[in-house]
Amino acid sequence: MAKLLLKLKQPIRSFCIKNDILAVAQDNILLIYKYSTLSLIQTIKNHDKTITSIDINETTGNILTTSEDRTCLVLTPSNNTYTIAQVATRFLKSINFGKWNKSGTKFIITSSDMAQLGVCYYDSSINWWISKHISIPDTQLHGNSLKKCSWDPENDILITFADNLGNLLTVSTFLKHLDNKDALKTSIYDQKFPFGKVLTSWYPNNNLIPINDVAYVPNTKSQLLVLIQIDGSITLFDNLNGNTIARIYNKDFKKPFNVVKFITDTEFIIAGYNNFALLYSLENNQQIKFIKSLNDIPQQNAVNKTEDDEEQFTSGIQALKMFKNMDSRGINQTVNADSTNSHVMTITDLTVDSGNVITSGLDGKLISYSL
Repeated sequence: MAKLLLKLKQPIRSFCIKNDILAVAQDNILLIYKYSTLSLIQTIKNHDKTITSIDINETTGNILTTSEDRTCLVLTPSNNTYTIAQVATRFLKSINFGKWNKSGTKFIITSSDMAQLGVCYYDSSINWWISKHISIPDTQLHGNSLKKCSWDPENDILITFADNLGNLLTVSTFLKHLDNKDALKTSIYDQKFPFGKVLTSWYPNNNLIPINDVAYVPNTKSQLLVLIQIDGSITLFDNLNGNTIARIYNKDFKKPFNVVKFITDTEFIIAGYNNFALLYSLENNQQIKFIKSLNDIPQQNAVNKTEDDEEQFTSGIQALKMFKNMDSRGINQTVNADSTNSHVMTITDLTVDSGNVITSGLDGKLISYSL
């Protein structure tokens, strides 16, 4: 069962839901809603260019935004509104992605060029959020554009991220004044974790194909990852030993995925350019099995669009041009999409809340699916 939560005029680039707060990015504007009532709390227009990612820390309630304007904002809840602090990132190019650690004491940011990786934290001595850069040797990082990253679920210190040449790395973000080294005693990767140390560096599948997103498999001591590449493949990867355990393609959905999230210890959701949220499971951590599409709509040879959909397509015409070459190479399988409760354009982000999967799209829709 799908339910339309929001239908906005412009594409939704990213969103996040935590603590009954829904934060939505539209171009350079951040919209903050009370999630239970979908009532607008505040509109933030402090970015000059497109917002690329949003994250809300569940512990502190702080909202993080990253942008193509090379800046990050940290929004702190205060008296039913938000105070805004700009982060001194010192990045030279636009920022692709940002993610809080679990405790909310720091967050990671990645750049779209220059291979810049920053760990940001609040420096009370100067009353400011600052960024400490991690320099990866050229011999271990070959791509310039860094993709999404994932915090190690066993601690708040290690991160795994990928680049535009299919390189997958795990590094330490240990800061003496913030982190407790005892949290790393059970780590399978090493014994010492100085700031910026590269613990693993792999090329999964040895194909130099960009990795769009990575997610740790729960309860595997951070050894196993699921990663999605721009060729449409889904890989179960052993990050400790550098081995591909399983790799599959979905023959019915031939376009790439750009986001993956686990909903249980063995089940995960992926979504992307095919406009669908798909449910997969791991069998004994050895095989990947397709379960279903959350839309439950059969494949057709054409799309039936309403007049309302035409307006959504117009707002995302640049994205359509971007994928023109991709579509011409593949099989143009599309769906008979209901404009009310189905995406008609690329899914940009997803999250899980109270047993429901929520997705956003370039069509300006926010849709909830019951599992």
